[in-house]
Amino acid sequence: MAPNAILDDGLIDIIFVSNASKLRVLKIFTQLFSGTHIKDPHVEYSQVISFAIETENDPLNIDGENTGATPIKVELINKAVRIFGKI
Repeated sequence: MAPNAILDDGLIDIIFVSNASKLRVLKIFTQLFSGTHIKDPHVEYSQVISFAIETENDPLNIDGENTGATPIKVELINKAVRIFGKI
């Protein structure tokens, strides 16, 4: 969860957890819904318009779907999808 995310601000919110033990990751996971996980020193939170994942041809899984392999570049196309309803 990205507590500072705004649906139409033109930014991608990215959260990384690094150098954390399994126990620490579990603690961070319990903080997701309150939004306090971004204050943890093992959590890095960024807002970007694009990002790349560059590894040695590792399998890529997005939302539970196998989608190919790395490297991959993701770029936000602002206002590319029209959303109807209350935001």
